[in-house]
Amino acid sequence: MFSWESPLLSVITLTELDIAAHSSLEHPTLEVLLAVLRRLPALKFIRLKNCLPSIAHRIAHDGHTRVEPPHLNHFELISGSPFALHAVAAHVRVPTSAKFLIQCDNYSFAHQVEFDEQHAQALADAVLSHVFVHGLHHHPRDGIHIGQHLLALCSDEITQPYESSLEFGTMRYSDSDDVDTPFDFMRKSQSWEPFIGLNLSWDVDFEPNTPYILLEGLTMRAYKALLSNIPLDLLKGVHIAGDAFTEPETFIRSFHSAKNVEALTLSGEVQSAALEVMSGLINFDDPLSSEPLFPSLKRLCICELPPDAIMMDGNTALTHLRATLQRRRDADQDAVGGLRVLDRLGLFHSIVLAALVEELGPLVTHGSVDLITAGDNGDGQ
Repeated sequence: MFSWESPLLSVITLTELDIAAHSSLEHPTLEVLLAVLRRLPALKFIRLKNCLPSIAHRIAHDGHTRVEPPHLNHFELISGSPFALHAVAAHVRVPTSAKFLIQCDNYSFAHQVEFDEQHAQALADAVLSHVFVHGLHHHPRDGIHIGQHLLALCSDEITQPYESSLEFGTMRYSDSDDVDTPFDFMRKSQSWEPFIGLNLSWDVDFEPNTPYILLEGLTMRAYKALLSNIPLDLLKGVHIAGDAFTEPETFIRSFHSAKNVEALTLSGEVQSAALEVMSGLINFDDPLSSEPLFPSLKRLCICELPPDAIMMDGNTALTHLRATLQRRRDADQDAVGGLRVLDRLGLFHSIVLAALVEELGPLVTHGSVDLITAGDNGDGQ
């Protein structure tokens, strides 16, 4: 039977450590786990699933006990406890080029009536401990590798299973970094390489006692805490899907600093909030709303829509899309920080009206409105 005192965990040439706990495995203390990692200086891959210390509250970081595996290129933690995830993440310093992935799986605190803000902040800080030199509100580590793209994929299902992920990385096409591809996030010949990520999920056999809306609230609090601290000015492309960021004010505050994004893909319920904010038709109380979102945007893709969501005249989302394109067409392209005209607009839909393309075409450079129907290979028409 496996033991944390096993001689196998003292082999200094060991390069991979992948442990998935079962019910009979005793969880180590934080001190024992750190001691094991300290004895394995050659580690390149660490994945610990449901075998983190049993920690029910947030503990202070102790810099004197931090472990720094010099050769690590993949560090992945999976646990139902945000506090355990934070404790281990904050005490293991991995190289800036390593993949750093945190997953809160089958929330062990799902019996609670409501979530304490500390749960969400612990999840965010677990990730931020890798990004910043001294944690939150400090400058990013020299050479930190975040990636060019952001995938914010959140479940919009109120039934199981549930999964949401916020991942920074690079989307590649045919083994290249082609960020100029019109539809960065909708082509089939793509591969996603995450470098930093936070995932929250429960599986089909898990029965949480907490209402879905509270789990959704935990997700958004954690994601907002992350996005308000990670330097989004490094991003070139963003894909947002599902029911995350469906409030316009939340969308503004989450993405106001992403000023260099050139490609944006919107799927699911988030489209309404995003287009409402980008249209400029509505004044919001938030002072950040005075600055246009995504001023450097070149390509916008609207996808995965119900038949009447945006393709029919009179629809609110279509009104906001028209206004978004017109606002950028009318903008002063030479102004500092000003909006630029979109190079391409993509509509991913099973039914596309030709009249809509004719109307929107003049609002996009060279009339580049690309249609992607359900039977396409993802390269447009």
